[in-house]
Amino acid sequence: MHSYLHFLQALPGTAEDYKQWWLNDLGPRVAESGDCIGLCVNLAVSPPGTEELYRNEARVGEGYDVTVDLICPDEGAYRRIMARYGPDLRARTKANHGYRVELSVEKDDAEKLRGHPSSGYKIMRGFFSFDDLPDSAFRRSWDVHVELAKKVHGFARYVRYFVVEPVTEGAPAIRGATNLHFATARDAVERYFRIPGGREMIAHDTRHFIDRGLARVFTREYRLK
Repeated sequence: MHSYLHFLQALPGTAEDYKQWWLNDLGPRVAESGDCIGLCVNLAVSPPGTEELYRNEARVGEGYDVTVDLICPDEGAYRRIMARYGPDLRARTKANHGYRVELSVEKDDAEKLRGHPSSGYKIMRGFFSFDDLPDSAFRRSWDVHVELAKKVHGFARYVRYFVVEPVTEGAPAIRGATNLHFATARDAVERYFRIPGGREMIAHDTRHFIDRGLARVFTREYRLK
């Protein structure tokens, strides 16, 4: 199986229509395709009071309106989907930053995330590492970080995306991305850093392998397949 992650920005002035188009039109069409094994459409929403937590972090580019998790049987299936729906997507999209990724699910308390949309908030972010950091050291540093993240953050699901390669022209050269899914707005606000000193612990640890990132996207998740 091949997994893909897309960060998408609508044309100016069309964000709300664009989200509904993905949810009610394009998303279902992709999900019905035999070339699609799994599809989550994540629609951007206003942050639930957590935007102050990372106001001063180093970031690149503007925000996004939709993120998409897509799983296909192989590269050929993905290319067929993009060939079939790409023209319509390009006509409505200002920025499409897509990546083939390897997924690593580190925590998944699925019972807390039921519903359509899934309960709570799914916070998505792509990030850059350091150019002189070898892949082995990058993975090792991120692997070490996992246990600290699970200790500090009160999320119900934690997914890591290792970028294999960009698949769209102009996609920023991020090295990884994360999905931190909190079961409720209260968890996202009050349990983002749930232990004393947690914020400082995370900042100290991530500086070993994260340089800067794309804008965080606070989303509601719709699992279409």
